[in-house]
Amino acid sequence: MEMPSIDQYEEGEQENDVENVLESQVGEETLYPGLSETSKRLLGLKEFRKFSAEEERNTFSSSDRMNAYLNLSTNTFPIDHKINYKKGIVRDIVSKDLIDENILKNNLTVYLGSGTDIEYPLAFGARNIWLVDPELNNNEAILELRERIEKITEERLSLEIQESFRFDFDFGNGKEEVMVDIVPKKYGIDGIHFPENIGLVILFASQDMNRQVCIGEDIRNNIIEGGYILNESDLEKVNNNIEGDGSLTRLL
Repeated sequence: MEMPSIDQYEEGEQENDVENVLESQVGEETLYPGLSETSKRLLGLKEFRKFSAEEERNTFSSSDRMNAYLNLSTNTFPIDHKINYKKGIVRDIVSKDLIDENILKNNLTVYLGSGTDIEYPLAFGARNIWLVDPELNNNEAILELRERIEKITEERLSLEIQESFRFDFDFGNGKEEVMVDIVPKKYGIDGIHFPENIGLVILFASQDMNRQVCIGEDIRNNIIEGGYILNESDLEKVNNNIEGDGSLTRLL
């Protein structure tokens, strides 16, 4: 995440360094203990309600889905706080049924700048997933992805290096087949042909040469009516039937 320059701070908010975030203690209920409100704002961290262990079990009602949730990770600084942020996004969306899971059952989920982060789309309930990231263009990344799938499903996959994975996953109603296709390309630079049945587009700390990925018409035009765009903690629903202009309704 690109940090603001000193000129972008409001008067009186000057910070010497992004790591200088332990300004003041905040309430115990925060997901980000030790961070001031200014630091949370600068780091792009949104507060979400904490869940008890029982609430988490009720929200993620299978061992596979709970494993996906518990193993959420990120390489974005500050890592521990960003993981809590990511888990908060998933908890909020899944517990409130903000994404229609039937959309995810029957349509494609596209994760831009995914790396090997398979847990994130699985935690939401995605069954058909495109992981789009140039970093996936090597055997090490494919092996890491396979290991992450095996860790959350507790099943062994083929040792063959491949461009897609098929495996069974329990989202809460018994095992279902999940299809994961690897697209080792950089969105906006490398030409990618997207199918016309995109149900969800995910971005999390996704960056291009200008430090931010903007979803273009090549994706927007292929998102189905009622599909979703999730960019960090901003969840929007696509309303193609509103004057046919692909209007968005903010959900989160």
